[in-house]
Amino acid sequence: MSLPVRQLITVTTVLWVGAAAALETISYSGRELQLREQARVCHLGFIPVYDAYLYGMQQERDADSPAATCVKLVYNRSLDAGILEEGTRKLFEHRHGDAVTAVDMSNLDKVAEIYEDVEAGDNYTFCIDGQSKGALMHNGREVLVLHDRGFAERYLGLWIDGLGTENPRWAIRTCG
Repeated sequence: MSLPVRQLITVTTVLWVGAAAALETISYSGRELQLREQARVCHLGFIPVYDAYLYGMQQERDADSPAATCVKLVYNRSLDAGILEEGTRKLFEHRHGDAVTAVDMSNLDKVAEIYEDVEAGDNYTFCIDGQSKGALMHNGREVLVLHDRGFAERYLGLWIDGLGTENPRWAIRTCG
């Protein structure tokens, strides 16, 4: 193997390992959250749309410090904001029903207003702080704070079942 090819492989490997290590923890609301689960989400079961990462606190937390939880979606393809909005509304309605969706419509409108087009590699991260609020970040920049704890939990519930338990699991269909 020639030296330039070997250097390219080494650099590529280091970049990949560095990127994976960067996904192992995130900081939110003054807490360090650990990567708990990850999955790839596909359209029609085989077209990759985004990689999903679930972050949570270590098991040894006390009752006075409720768990913070985050889901980070790293997009594998470009999507316009209208597709993100439509997908969120349909998934929310499917998951929570017409009555709950109607009650939460003003919050869903707030989320829809801040959605931006995404390119491959862009991300949205949604976190709840364990006490009173949720926050949506686009590429690391906070774009929306939600003070309705119930809505924040239902929104995070689009991706996660068993929120607040020791064994949360994906509520979404992952690539099979």
